[in-house]
Amino acid sequence: MLAAKLDEYERLVDEADAIVLSDYGKGGLAHVTRMIEAGKGTEAVLVDPKGSEYERYRGATLLTPTAASSARWPAAGPTRPDLARRAQKLRADLALEALIVTERGRHVALHRQRVPARADRAREVFDVSGAGDTVSPRCP
Repeated sequence: MLAAKLDEYERLVDEADAIVLSDYGKGGLAHVTRMIEAGKGTEAVLVDPKGSEYERYRGATLLTPTAASSARWPAAGPTRPDLARRAQKLRADLALEALIVTERGRHVALHRQRVPARADRAREVFDVSGAGDTVSPRCP
């Protein structure tokens, strides 16, 4: 049954502008590497990872791990600068454009490579979603 869903995903992926994959560790993303590869023709492949096998998410556009999972990242260290270094190393090692690291509702840190803006990709926005549940001016 999962193979049939993967076949359907691969048939439909070309119709998508972006792909969002959230891994809950329930087996639905058993073929996530293949799903990411199939989504490379879209604007972005965004992944909310689960577990410590980050290699399986190689080539996604954006990964959103938690700081708590950072002990499994390369070059471990306890301080915020160490976390930033580890995040940049993980981003580079997995060929990600960006990494958003959350810290138990206290902080959100974006680690990215510099990507020039492209006017040819500008779009008129007709519907917006806020990130108020994730990012708040009240955060310390």
